[in-house]
Amino acid sequence: GDALPAEVLELEYPWRLVCSELIAGSAGRGRSSGGHGLRRVYEVLAAPQQVVLYCEQTDPRFRPWGAAGGTDGTPTKLTVRNPSGRRIRTSSKATITLEPGSTVTIETGGGGGWGSAGGG
Repeated sequence: GDALPAEVLELEYPWRLVCSELIAGSAGRGRSSGGHGLRRVYEVLAAPQQVVLYCEQTDPRFRPWGAAGGTDGTPTKLTVRNPSGRRIRTSSKATITLEPGSTVTIETGGGGGWGSAGGG
């Protein structure tokens, strides 16, 4: 699905979108490369916030596979950090409360490539 525009996020919620970028090296290679994954970093601004985390395909065994000789894409990755930057261990599907200054980083998987890169 489409990502929530930063302007809507920051107007409606006590969060800041710190980073939104394509992830270099996340796409599978092939005659037709897979799509790049997207990295978004969100920061809690105000009072403690309850957040529902729900990320799919974080297990590397279920990464986006390449086809017809193309290489695999990268799996989805979720990283949660407290205000001091220390990683908070959590499941990819959880409801947690985060203090102001905490961050949630979501890296969506890159698509698998199709076809042998060498052609022919």
